[in-house]
Formats: sequence, C-alpha cells, structure tokens
Amino acid sequence: MNILFIVPLNESYYDVVGISNEKEWERKKRASANTKKMQMIHPNGLLSIAAYIQRFLPSSTIKILDFNIIIGMYADMINVGKVHHSREAFWEFSFSELDGFTPSLIGISSLFCSTFYDLNPLAEFVKLKYNECLITCGGHLPSSCYEEIFEDGNAIDAICFGEGEIPFMELSNVLVSGEAGSVYEYLDRNDYWITAEKLKTDDFKPNGKLIHNLDEIPPYDLNVIIRKDGYARYMVDLFSLVEQEETNPLTIFTTRGCHGRCVFCASQHVHGHKLRSYSAERIKQDVLFYREKFGINQFIFYDDHFLANKDRASEILEFMISNNICSRVSNVAFFSVDDKIAKLLRRAGNENILICVENGNEETLKNIIRKPANLAKAKTAIQCLRDAGVTVYSNILFGLPGETKESIDKGIQGLLDLGCDWYLCFVAAPLPGSEMYDICKKNDYLLKDTDVFKMDFKKCVIRTPDFDPEYIEWKVYEANLYVNFVNNYNLRMENYEVALILFERVINLVIDTHAFAYYYAAVCARNLGQTDKFSGYSKKYNELIDEYEFWENWAAYFKLAPL
Repeated sequence: MNILFIVPLNESYYDVVGISNEKEWERKKRASANTKKMQMIHPNGLLSIAAYIQRFLPSSTIKILDFNIIIGMYADMINVGKVHHSREAFWEFSFSELDGFTPSLIGISSLFCSTFYDLNPLAEFVKLKYNECLITCGGHLPSSCYEEIFEDGNAIDAICFGEGEIPFMELSNVLVSGEAGSVYEYLDRNDYWITAEKLKTDDFKPNGKLIHNLDEIPPYDLNVIIRKDGYARYMVDLFSLVEQEETNPLTIFTTRGCHGRCVFCASQHVHGHKLRSYSAERIKQDVLFYREKFGINQFIFYDDHFLANKDRASEILEFMISNNICSRVSNVAFFSVDDKIAKLLRRAGNENILICVENGNEETLKNIIRKPANLAKAKTAIQCLRDAGVTVYSNILFGLPGETKESIDKGIQGLLDLGCDWYLCFVAAPLPGSEMYDICKKNDYLLKDTDVFKMDFKKCVIRTPDFDPEYIEWKVYEANLYVNFVNNYNLRMENYEVALILFERVINLVIDTHAFAYYYAAVCARNLGQTDKFSGYSKKYNELIDEYEFWENWAAYFKLAPL
C-alpha cells in the first residue's frame, strides 16, 4: 500500500513567492529569488505516524512531500525563468518529485491558520490527480476548525482529530483489507475521524485517540521524506555568537501534552493536558540510531517541556556529552532552570536558548496569560543561563484581552530588568481553539472584517475597550526598537562585542535594510575602536534615513543622535 503525506507551505503560496516591493525596508527575502525567507523543522508528527503504520504494516510504502523544502528549488527556477509562476504550477512541480509513486491514501498535515485557504484547493488538486485516492487531513488547524474546513469545500473525505498514529494505522489496515464499503463504515463508527456527514448531526463530538506510552512508536525512517537533506539550509541559528559549522541536524520532540492552560494556546485539541514523555533510555537509543543510519550530528530537542523531569533531562544531556554528540534544547520552560541545568545545557552544546517569558508585567503574566511561574523565576533562570555562557532570548506577546495601555507600558519596562540578550516581539493571535479566541468571540472583540485564517503574529485582529489594533501593531514595533536597540541589554552592560554580533546578524540574516541595526552596530564599532566598521555602518544608516521616511520618523521618535 502506498501512502503519501503532504506538508503544505507554512504560509500561503502568494505570501511566500513574489513579495511586494512596496515596503522595501521591511522585506525579508532569500538572496537567490524574490521569495520570503523561511525557517522550518522536520515534520515529526508525520514521521511518527509513518513509523507507527510501518510497525503494523511493514509492507506499506510511505512518502512525505514537504512543500516548504520544495519551494526553495522552485523559487530558484522562477528566478531564471524556467517555470511558470502560480500556486497550481508549484503543486505540479512538487508532485513531480514523486517520480511515478501513486498513493492509495493521502494525508495533508495542516498546522497553522495560514494554511487554511490552500487546504481545500490542494485537496481538489490532489483529487483530480488521484481520483481513486482517499483524501484526509489532520493537525492543529483541522482539529480546531473542522467545521470551517468542511464549509469551505468537500474535496477532503475525512479529518483526523488529535494525534494521528492510531487513526491512520487503523485506516491503513482497513484500506489494505479491500472490503467494499469498509472504509466508510470505519470512518463512521470512530469519533476520532470527522466527516461532513457526521457534522450534520447535532450530537457529534470528536475525541482524540492518544498513545500513552510514547516508547511504543518506532524510530523514524527519515528516508520517507523526499529531499530530506533540504532542512539544513533553512535551520539558521540567528542568535549564535560563533561561526556556525555545517551540520546535519534533526529536530525531535521528546514529550507531548501540557498541564498548563495558557490563554493563547490551542494545542490541547491535539495533545491534551497530560504530559507524556519518551523514556530517557529510548531517547538515547534513538540518538545512536539516527547518528549511525542517517549521519545526524546535531539533535535539536524542540519540545517545550524537555526539562519537566529534570532527572530524565539530565540523563539525556549527560549521555549526549559523554558521546560527543551536539545537542540543543530549542525552548526551555524557565521555571525548570537552575544553575546545574544551565551548566549542563551549555556543556551539551547550547550557545543560545529561547525562554518564553511572554510578558514583562507580573499581573498580566499571572492573571491574563496564567503562566505557571513568575518574573522572579524568569530573571533567576536568565541569570543562571548567562552565567553558564548561554545567550538568552524570549518571545513577548502584546494585545491580549484584558491588557491596557498602561499595563503594556509597564510590561515593556519590566523587560529591561530581566537581562535577556534579545526579545522577539509579537502580536498576540486569537488562535481558533484557544481560550483567547473564545473570549474574543464572546465579547465581540474580533474586527468585523476579520479573517482569522489570514492573521499572523504581526497583524492585530481584535479591538477591546482598552486598545485598538492599530495601537497594538505600532506598540509591538516600538517595543522591538526600544528593548532590542535603544535599550539593548548588552549595549547597556557595555558588552559591545556581543551586541555587535547580534546587530550584524539582524543585518546579514534577517533584513539588510534595518536602519537601527546599522546605527547601533556603528555605536558598538566606535566603542570597540573598529574605525572601518563604524564608517561603513554609519554611512549605511544615514543612507537609509535619507531614503525611507519610515526610518527617518523612528529615528526622530527616539531622538537618535547623529553619527
């Protein structure tokens, strides 16, 4: 049996290819084509489902087609005029990678709201291409928005609710049996499969089917991914302070579920609130397996709760160190960090770590976000990591229902005391399935013309009695400039070498028209006595100020002294 899993673009095709030139100063594109820079990780969910199916159906042939990898190749061809530029042409180009492989079952993985409008057109495209094939989808978005997906079209035969290992294994077994009508009978009797017919009844409510012992899932066969070597080119470590060596990385999740109930999170529809973990012994076996079979030389632990069990985490990290295997923990829950863990993380290869503080206002953190920690713990964790030689950055959210302009300003000032090297400032998004979304719907906070499937973490789509969306979008950018440039932590501490590296990374890896990055890179260079760099960066800053009113206005707003 042939099974194809598809990972759509993480953003709409037309948002990725052919970026507008209207705001050249804020454009982020790859050097080789007019295409948005993208960063991605291995499709762990699909790899896990594939491994679980093959455990019970070893004769099955499974392929994973990740459009986010293929788009880089396609963009290069657009740039030299070798292909026609359209979404459907891109899909056709992507399917040519299958090289004659004909699936009996297709599963489309949809994680983000931005994939919504590509979902049914893609399913229709696939249905025309493989008219005898069963078309399914699953992931975070369908598990929260299955009604909207079926309203938008009917090319999708069924939606998997929650985690997919057991549902897809069972469905594959039914398809292999070949009994007439058995597939639709199976879909009809299991409430972790959603169909358009089921939604016509008032009493239907989907329920997920979880694997409680994650060690039951076999190691992944990375060869099922078409162009599996393409991930390394996109996995750029923005906050590394040293020259990055070429690696063959793998992102893996060692836990599922979360006991927390943060207001903005919607993952409970897929993974639930109970934390489940692979055993330390199993992770160690997998690491050796991936290194030996696929040449993986860097492992990125991507789960939020890697440190939930410190003994387990310590055992895994000590194993990585003793076997001279580079590892990174991409995101740590700061309330689990102490001196011992911080030093262990650094020894294991972590030069930088993301901690999700989310807000610098204690009241907002506790009463609105409901983070199971406080700013004192965050500050302690940051200091432990800094003492261990780790660069620390954090996500910060603005525009949560219940925030006021005063509480937002208080939160920004609170960030200055935490000691992070960098802050990633975002608009809080009311993700369907989250409590924040329910609050916005109940209180009529969503803008009248809001399309939640087109929102992102830069565009505010809610209006409350305390703020309007224009204010939040402006405040996010003001906060970014204020905490990362004007009041940059390393600049204030006179750590000019570190500050300069980070400003240069903004210029070289994020956006090469960022006037404030050039300005403060010049300030650092001047303090370090680097005359040539000071001259070059100050000249570029002045050119951008002269060319773009946007930067001229912000420079005036912050009263930047002339260079």
